[in-house]
Amino acid sequence: MKTTHVAAFGLTFLFGAVGSTETLDEYGDIEQTVARISHVAGEVSIARAESPDEWQAIELNVPVTLGDRMFVEPKSRVELEVGGRLWLRLGARSDLTVLDLREQSKQLSLKSGTLSVQLGSLEVGESVEVDTPNAAFELEQGGDYRIEVDDDGNSVLGVRKGRALVTAGGRQLSVDAGHRIELAGEDAAYDISRLGPMDGWDRWVAARIARLEGRLSRAFAVDDVEGLRDLDDYGRWDDEPEYGRVWVPAVEVGWVPFRYGRWLWQQPWGWTWVSHEPWGWAPYHYGRWVFASSRWCWIPTGRHERRTHYRPAIVGFVWGEGFVAWFPLGPLDPFYPWWGHHRHEPRQNHAFAHRHHVSVVSRTTFESGGRVHESQIQDVERVREASLAPVLGGRVPIDPTELALRLSERPVRARPAAVSSRSVVVRREPPAAPAPFRTKNDQLRDRLGESVQPSDVESPATPPKAIRVRPATPDLDLSPRGQADEDVPPKAKQERPRRSTSSESPARDRAIDENVEERRPVRSAEDREPITKPTLRQVPPKQKVPMAVEPSRSPRVKTAPKLRLSPIPRLGSEAEGKEKAPVILPPPAPPYPPPPVLPQSVPPKKAKKKGSGK
Repeated sequence: MKTTHVAAFGLTFLFGAVGSTETLDEYGDIEQTVARISHVAGEVSIARAESPDEWQAIELNVPVTLGDRMFVEPKSRVELEVGGRLWLRLGARSDLTVLDLREQSKQLSLKSGTLSVQLGSLEVGESVEVDTPNAAFELEQGGDYRIEVDDDGNSVLGVRKGRALVTAGGRQLSVDAGHRIELAGEDAAYDISRLGPMDGWDRWVAARIARLEGRLSRAFAVDDVEGLRDLDDYGRWDDEPEYGRVWVPAVEVGWVPFRYGRWLWQQPWGWTWVSHEPWGWAPYHYGRWVFASSRWCWIPTGRHERRTHYRPAIVGFVWGEGFVAWFPLGPLDPFYPWWGHHRHEPRQNHAFAHRHHVSVVSRTTFESGGRVHESQIQDVERVREASLAPVLGGRVPIDPTELALRLSERPVRARPAAVSSRSVVVRREPPAAPAPFRTKNDQLRDRLGESVQPSDVESPATPPKAIRVRPATPDLDLSPRGQADEDVPPKAKQERPRRSTSSESPARDRAIDENVEERRPVRSAEDREPITKPTLRQVPPKQKVPMAVEPSRSPRVKTAPKLRLSPIPRLGSEAEGKEKAPVILPPPAPPYPPPPVLPQSVPPKKAKKKGSGK
């Protein structure tokens, strides 16, 4: 019988108490987290930060992080899940880059296409920002948002639920639920109107949201675990007397965790497990495994915990001459991180729960990211040697090859050059992108074969492409399209650059039509309700940030009058005596209607046989 001390230790270690010394030491200086590819339909490609010039087909359960960029082909869609509270859904012709993915700061760049954001909630100090070629949108509340960018770089924001802060042209304003705003050109001339009826894209998003709600798995683990809601479709929840509520996958006899997938190299964690099982995210990056009642069971992170942390895999590593091996960790097994500068002394005489369930592959298979199940070593003596080898207390002494960066061998199309060259407007300066793999490999050769860890490679002081800062000029004002502005001199208004509006851009309509089943009804000028000019609040100068993953290019030189850069007043610091114009917006549109109830099919009546008297 376990003593009280051992039992308490097991619960604390298993559920990962927030703020524990182990968790803080484990993460060290790593601030970024990951997004999970939770749904793919059609052709979607990704250029990873490790190899920014190489596009490859994306797969389910691939982790996406800082510096990664995705492109969605026509008639295709993809869904990403971040922390169990944020879902990103991209439609056709969408170009999205991850600028920041820290727990308290999510920042994305949308250069083209359609992005729907489902935000469950926002914690104190947390921010979610989406940047486009002519505006930055900060989501201020949990809700449902839709952002579109057409072929000319014009932006549209629709707020079905929640509230967003729009920054463009050196000014900002809020857009409440039930409204949409269209911004044209760099001068940010805009129209605000009520949301129209849901189209085909909105209905698909609503169906995905409805699918996530009411999942049984949400009741048994902490909410910020990605992939938790998929478990209902691939197993069942059961009770184990010693461990409580566990999830039991529907697998064949002889199945073992961490055997059906491959090892991928991803900065800054290094070796990362990518499962080929559709449910293979939450059980491999959170919680622990136990073999009980003649079956494998996954023990999740408990609901009483405030937050849990992502791990690239929860295994113990061993290695020997010509082979690498690993095994799943049990509830009381210590976890030794293999990234950063961690050097742990393994516990003496600790009996790991699943040493006899070790998976063994050759060093060549491991370093090249080969499929484990197809190439595992079956030799009894080698497996026995691996099961008795000491557990590594730090980094895995195997350096990756470029094959370990590959996600798929399927060919992909070339990306549109016009879209790739766009820069975006930001409110917050994003962190620097990680160094490419080739840079790390050069340092590896310089150190005469010594293994280079992600933290050993110094991040560049600035992103690969310099941030261009353009101060807010006096002739730029966020004003309604076609509305006179008495504060702007006539000359300035004549010199203001104009971009084609959404009604003048058939290219934008074609891009959006790829995602919908029917066109939105066109609203004429007479149908729109009169809207007064909203109160504008000054913000720091907007910044143009080219994507870190793009090839370097010379910045465009623009002729502009010399300006004396002085701090711009913060929000609410407008000159005294100048009365603020109130914001008068139309009443909000109704929220998402519930998905339609499909009629039950009625089986056809059987035809009577000829000659039958019945």
